[in-house]
Amino acid sequence: MSSHPLALVEGQSRHSFGSVRSGSHDASSPLLDVMLDIGTLAPADAQEVANNARHDWAPICEYVNSMFMLDEADILRAQSLKCGARIVDPATPFRQPELLEDVDIRKCIKKAIIPLRNVGSATLVVTSSPTSFAADTAHLPDHLHPLKMALATRHQITDVIANDHKTRLAELAESRVHSEDSCRHLRQPTSRTTKILWLLGFSSVALFMPKVLFAALIGWAIISMFAVLALRVWASIIYLCQNLKPRQETALFQLPTVSILVPLLNERNIAGQLVRQLSRLDYPREKLDVCLITEASDKVTQTTLRETILPHWIRVHEVPKGSLKTKPRAMNYALDFCRGSIIGIYDAEDAPEPDQLLKIVHGFANRPAEVACLQCALDFYNPKQNWMSRCFTLEYATWFRLILPGFQALGLPIPLGGTTVFFRRHVLEELGGWDAHNVTEDAELGMRLAKAGYRTELIDTTTYEEACCAPRAWICQRSRWLKGYAATYMVLMKDPKALFTQLGWRGFLGVQLIFLCTLSQFALAPLILGLWLLPVQEVASSTGISWLTSAIVAMFIMAEIANITVTALATRRAEHRRFWIWIPTLHAYFFLASLACYKALWELIRDPFYWDKTSHGKSLRRAQPSPSGAKSPLPRPLRRPHVGASETPPKYVRAEPDKHGRRHRFQ
Repeated sequence: MSSHPLALVEGQSRHSFGSVRSGSHDASSPLLDVMLDIGTLAPADAQEVANNARHDWAPICEYVNSMFMLDEADILRAQSLKCGARIVDPATPFRQPELLEDVDIRKCIKKAIIPLRNVGSATLVVTSSPTSFAADTAHLPDHLHPLKMALATRHQITDVIANDHKTRLAELAESRVHSEDSCRHLRQPTSRTTKILWLLGFSSVALFMPKVLFAALIGWAIISMFAVLALRVWASIIYLCQNLKPRQETALFQLPTVSILVPLLNERNIAGQLVRQLSRLDYPREKLDVCLITEASDKVTQTTLRETILPHWIRVHEVPKGSLKTKPRAMNYALDFCRGSIIGIYDAEDAPEPDQLLKIVHGFANRPAEVACLQCALDFYNPKQNWMSRCFTLEYATWFRLILPGFQALGLPIPLGGTTVFFRRHVLEELGGWDAHNVTEDAELGMRLAKAGYRTELIDTTTYEEACCAPRAWICQRSRWLKGYAATYMVLMKDPKALFTQLGWRGFLGVQLIFLCTLSQFALAPLILGLWLLPVQEVASSTGISWLTSAIVAMFIMAEIANITVTALATRRAEHRRFWIWIPTLHAYFFLASLACYKALWELIRDPFYWDKTSHGKSLRRAQPSPSGAKSPLPRPLRRPHVGASETPPKYVRAEPDKHGRRHRFQ
């Protein structure tokens, strides 16, 4: 069993694996014996569950539910007979929600317990795990003691808590991150006044000293352009020149539970495709916990999900109404309902490689504890749809396959992507989750991880998503990203001295290049384009050019060669080389980012928390992702692979084992 800091062993099963017994049951009776006596399992099936659970150090209930699709009520009945506690309905009208007022509600959700009502001098506490009742209730205040145990399913308990305490949970989701690390102050009157004063000052300089302003903007545009270019070239060289030795991966005897958050908003046509893609993941279903997150006001997505057959390992969480509607707020709300020790994020249209989760858990297990986040590469399944999708593919390939690995090699903080990113749960909870007010919550969280001393690393696995290839939708999506970049930079630079202390000179410089220079480059791109065109006209007219103009032209030519070289190196893989002919057209593509930048700066003043939603499902066709190799280089987990089962729990009928050694029940 591994003693790695990841703490993959989530609790050994404390059940004994005895022979079949009959008669009365007490607390010492093995749970499987109880299930045998009440007819829930056949003897051969019980022995198979015992062998698998012992081999994987896993709770028996998870295996029974996954292997034989038993209803939770059947398992709960066996647990009741084993421990002598009665089964109750936590949604009873006689419950007392006020008992949770001075209790840590997040711990109650995480441990699936709820103080239900007073019974004489005791408090009736409902749990879904009677074997860990004492540990799970240790945080309850003294005035609730003594405690009396009752049983209900995990979903029943968490649903009651969510329904009875909507307002409280919504407020907690919005304020989870400490105020000093959040951009929620941007809507305060003083912040808006400051932004207006800056705008008036800029307008005054433009009106009374236009030449000075023009010269300053031209100078800063050139400086920021070459600063970003130098960072890209430097990161690319360091990454390409480093000696990458194959990482020695160690097989795991026990796989951890992985929770996947999938925020959804106004998704009409994506649910069926999403379930199909998630079903392709090669990971044990008893260890997979997928949370689909919808807004309470989003009737479109709710209707779509009701019409979709969801497997038992996918749950839907409805986020109550609050003061804002953003993706990070929704994920903060759902985080407490997750069961996994590893938390991942997928978008609605994502198509991850089948072995991605296996690579993630092995990646965490074979990395030191300070590696708190693993970022996967992103690519597109519709790269040939039009010119914009081709350029978007070139941009993503450069960013995820060359620039970000270069940042990692240089030890710079890494701005995360919004999808296919995985965290150690305890670190995510330690940092307070996501900033609910930041519309680029991924990049912001990457900076907070670096400030806290944690590292992010890239991992060799890819998720395919839909390239946004309509100009209007692309500008809206990019404006949201740039607005979040601006908000993140403003929060980071509230205390530059503290930031320098936390990140060091290299990380501090990286923040300036990643955020300030990137925003400046997009905002001042028209000026750069003007400098490109003016010398060309002078040369064509043969009027002669000054040494300064010659120097600028030479630098621009060198910059263009460097940009083309970096992009070509990043897209040297076989599936990307066909897009090389489109590299020179990236100038026109990035000019659209200038429009997005102006939109972002205006929204930063007018409505900093507005989430400009990107519509999904617009591609011409959905291609299946093409894994980079036929086989995963990782050692296979020392367990039996899972097999899908019917999503509607049928009546139990004995069946012969399939080719994987698992039995299934049929009507």
